[in-house]
Amino acid sequence: MEKNIPTSIKDGFAGRKEEKRLFSAYLNSVISGKSVCVMVIGPPGMGKSALLREYAGMAKEAGSMVIDLAAGKNESEEELTGKLKLETERKLGLELPDLKGITEVLDDIKKRLPNEHNGMVILLDDFDNLAKAGDILQKMEKLVQEKNGIGLVLGATNMINESREAKILKLEGLNEQDVRKMMENENEKDGPKLGEEFLKMLINDSDGNPKIIRIICELLYGKLRKDEKVISKGHYLVNMPLIMSLLSRDFFDRMYLETPKSEREVLKKICESETSAHVSDISKKLNKKTGAIAPLIMRLTARGEILRVDRGIYKPFARIFSRYVLGRG
Repeated sequence: MEKNIPTSIKDGFAGRKEEKRLFSAYLNSVISGKSVCVMVIGPPGMGKSALLREYAGMAKEAGSMVIDLAAGKNESEEELTGKLKLETERKLGLELPDLKGITEVLDDIKKRLPNEHNGMVILLDDFDNLAKAGDILQKMEKLVQEKNGIGLVLGATNMINESREAKILKLEGLNEQDVRKMMENENEKDGPKLGEEFLKMLINDSDGNPKIIRIICELLYGKLRKDEKVISKGHYLVNMPLIMSLLSRDFFDRMYLETPKSEREVLKKICESETSAHVSDISKKLNKKTGAIAPLIMRLTARGEILRVDRGIYKPFARIFSRYVLGRG
């Protein structure tokens, strides 16, 4: 018999109804004794971490044992295992044996899980930060195949190619209804509204990226006069220099400054095209062979700065990010 799983926790989270519906189904499977591995993927700022927090709340409310972690940059399996062990000891109030492998620790945790818990859900954000993410994923997926009542939820910028069992949830940009709901949840009910023209331009420029939308709207809310009740297209355009400065400082700079010069050249050529660019066209513009360009594009895609539209065709993860890249000269 299926347990009634909550589909939303009231913490300001808006949208993602389908993703929450799917997780409810996966959680029911875990509670009924089955195991499942889910991978949530999307570019930077698309709301992966927020969705994983929502999932954690849903699992806790359903009575599951929840371990919520994030992988550090180039973290090893041994380091990840240590974090998992410490967090489990803290939550269960017991001491685990000194096991080294991730699957051995997960197996031991499952055996020690008190009967009152409805299965175990492990949420691991930034999974692709791991030094050997593919190898670790295969080990974890094998455990899911062999054991009952385990839910693995992994957040990553892109699909881990080595995955064989993971169910993929690819996050798309928010729509107009989602954006309105998100901003209503985060501001007073009688606060300023989003004008139609502004909202369309905002979604077009941000490609529905929640982080970009939130940064822009919070800035514009602060710029309104007391008698102004609607954020208009005019507010957006007149404050564009300040918006770009804030996005640079709070979001884009970190990505761009970590990008090697050779990759920046490729990124700029992709940003110069109005919609998307083919690898062969980029090669011609840079006067380089496609074979030399391909690995640079793969690394840009792995970091989420560009998205694969179709075979050999790529675009920036947000139009306003293109403006930022081209503005750097």
